[in-house]
Amino acid sequence: MVSYKSIPMSESEQFFDKNEHIQPGHISDILFTKDNIIVVYRKGITAAQTQSIGTNDPEKELKLKKMDPFFAAIYNHSMDLLNPGVSFPREIHYPSVVNQTGEVIVMKDPSQSETEYDQLILYHLKVQKE
Repeated sequence: MVSYKSIPMSESEQFFDKNEHIQPGHISDILFTKDNIIVVYRKGITAAQTQSIGTNDPEKELKLKKMDPFFAAIYNHSMDLLNPGVSFPREIHYPSVVNQTGEVIVMKDPSQSETEYDQLILYHLKVQKE
C-alpha cells in the first residue's frame, strides 16, 4: 500500500512538495452482503510510477487509472479476514452497489475499453469460497 511520506510538523509547509506525485492507497467503500463485508480499496501509485508518465501526456489520467485498479478485502461478520486481495476487473468504474442477491454490480468504464459499445456493460460479481 502506497502512503504519503511523513513530514515533521516543523516542516509541514513542505508536505505537498514532498508528496506531490504520490497517489496514496485508500479505502474507497465498504459493502455489506448477507455473509460478508467487502472493503473496496486501491493500493496507490508511487511517485516514480506517476512520473513515468509524461506531464503533457493527453492520456495521463487514463494511464494512472489503469495503474491503480480496485481490490477487495473480504471479511466475515465476525471481522475475520477471509481474503485480503481479491482483484476486480481492471476496466471498471467504482464498485459501490450490492444487489439483493449479494452480487457486487460494477459498470465497465468505456474510457478504458478499446471497443466502443452502444450500451452500458454491467458485471455481476459474486463472492464465493473456493
